[in-house]
Amino acid sequence: MSNIKDEVRAEALSANGSEYKLLRVETMNSCLRRAAEMPIPKMLYSEFWFEGELCVLFANTNTGKSLLAFQIADSISRGQPVKGFKMDAGRQIVLYCDFELSEKQNQCRYSEDYRNTYRFSEGVYRISINPDKFDFDGDFEALLKADIEQAVKTTGAKVVIIDNITWLRTETEKARDALPLMKAMKGLQRVHGVSVLLLAHSPKRNNAIPIGLDDLAGSKHLMNFVDSAFTIGTSFRDSGLRYIKQIKARSCPIVYGTDFVVLCRIEKDVNFTGFHVEGYEVEYKHLKPLPEQEKEVDEARVIEVFKKNPKASLRQIGKELGLHHETVRRILTRVGLIGTGGTSDTVRQVCHPESQAVQEFTGGTGGTLCHSGDSVPQDREPF
Repeated sequence: MSNIKDEVRAEALSANGSEYKLLRVETMNSCLRRAAEMPIPKMLYSEFWFEGELCVLFANTNTGKSLLAFQIADSISRGQPVKGFKMDAGRQIVLYCDFELSEKQNQCRYSEDYRNTYRFSEGVYRISINPDKFDFDGDFEALLKADIEQAVKTTGAKVVIIDNITWLRTETEKARDALPLMKAMKGLQRVHGVSVLLLAHSPKRNNAIPIGLDDLAGSKHLMNFVDSAFTIGTSFRDSGLRYIKQIKARSCPIVYGTDFVVLCRIEKDVNFTGFHVEGYEVEYKHLKPLPEQEKEVDEARVIEVFKKNPKASLRQIGKELGLHHETVRRILTRVGLIGTGGTSDTVRQVCHPESQAVQEFTGGTGGTLCHSGDSVPQDREPF
């Protein structure tokens, strides 16, 4: 039996490329020996992004993703770290695929009131959609990926930043939709030896919970393909404050996690708009306070039960939800579903001017219960 195993093993190890169409078969030790001869990946942007990685930066709209990405691009092209962060990689040519901002919007960010324009390194190339060639026949996504690959070859770029991912693939929620995009990015990474940073949006989220893997749009599939991921959060206590947090890492332990996020503020330094580090703190200090979050949850539950059963009393709703009936009354009053007077726990129907009955909780004791077709009581205003 052992001879058979040895023969199978020898056959696998001696197999050449013609016998295997896709796979490479070798011992783990052989793999490690080859890896030892490769250069050690260096930091492009602290522990957030290393050379040779496919990385994703995701955040909500208007948090400053593009500002930070351009700041990183400028840093890499000069071989100088972003202030407050680390970089031990050398100077590299960067391709920035800018599918979000117009030329004038960029000028506004990188000038002093449209004068005294900031001078980027000549190692930063901006890729945008050519308006003269937008009317074409063929697969848009395929042509876009082909042009990006050609630009890598032409410029000799070693870093590609794509802003943003939806231009390469409109659907990424399902595995079959995400796979072609990520295979194309992995191809760029491995064939041309480039480092890739993808910018992506995050859907509406619960601001009382720390940002995590599931907060990237299409995260269930996209996160499986990337080597690293980080995010930008907005502080609940100060809307002008941002924090940067590591979400996924393969080249190092996570340093900037929930208990140690980087606090930054977006500022314009003469003619360059970017992130300025203010310190480090735990993420929880910048999340929505839980008591306020619980109020929102209670409000949503009360409204839901009220809509399902408009005839239920305040006490019935409170009993079902485990809330005091006065809490139920305050919530329904605040959202405008009941009047503000009195504390009575009765249900009353007030008729619409067009004889349609509308359910209403009331606090008063006056008036009569009116049914569809009845007139509106004289002492009540119709809805």
